[in-house]
Amino acid sequence: MFLLEGRALVKSRIMIYKKVHLQNPILIEGLPGMGFVANLSAKYLIQKLKAEKFAEVFTPHFQDMAIASSNGVPRLPTNELYFWASGELKRDLIILDGNTQALTVFGQYELSGRILDFAQELGCNFIICLGGLKRENLASSPQLYGTFTDLETLTEVQRYGVAVMEGKIYGMAGLLLGLASHRNMRGFCLLAETLGTYPDAEAAKDVITFLMEYLGFRVDLTELDDASNDADKVLELLGRTDVKKMEGVFNRF
Repeated sequence: MFLLEGRALVKSRIMIYKKVHLQNPILIEGLPGMGFVANLSAKYLIQKLKAEKFAEVFTPHFQDMAIASSNGVPRLPTNELYFWASGELKRDLIILDGNTQALTVFGQYELSGRILDFAQELGCNFIICLGGLKRENLASSPQLYGTFTDLETLTEVQRYGVAVMEGKIYGMAGLLLGLASHRNMRGFCLLAETLGTYPDAEAAKDVITFLMEYLGFRVDLTELDDASNDADKVLELLGRTDVKKMEGVFNRF
């Protein structure tokens, strides 16, 4: 039985470390998946925007394991929530980051619902899910694809050159968006083409470039440029321990 503060945890719970008051926030999902595109994008945004961790997800739906770190302290699989106050842009960000996803269909639905509940409690009515779209070969200029909760959002995002994606979107990137549409939330899932066989810094750069244009913020992309030619630098951005020891879980999505 999974325990939290001495009590049995039978469903997902979000521990709040800091109460925040946000302006019309947007939830950005960046959990591990194809090519680590979403995970790398989320971690880079957190780092460059200096986003602050304010909540953490505890759930029995993650893999039954702990990650042994170099300092001897075990770390559980986790999902974490960060916030960034945008100031004059008047649309703050909630960034969902983590080193795993739930392992079962039930777990994915239960956890997705809990995260959406929490986001709505914070006044969020818009969600952007990130991910990679696997290709056998890449064009010289890989395309961004999207799927949308409504025609208004589709029209709005297509202005930035995003094509409509058809097919299945596995994991929380697809599920969060699908469930959000039933809650009268708007949003889209943004997928970058990737070979999917390595942490794809180029695809993450394409994703972040779009987000900067769409949302109106700016971050320095130099480290992603450097990481595109150096696999070790990509792993450092992701967190090498997470990538190496959770790799089997990531590959499900």
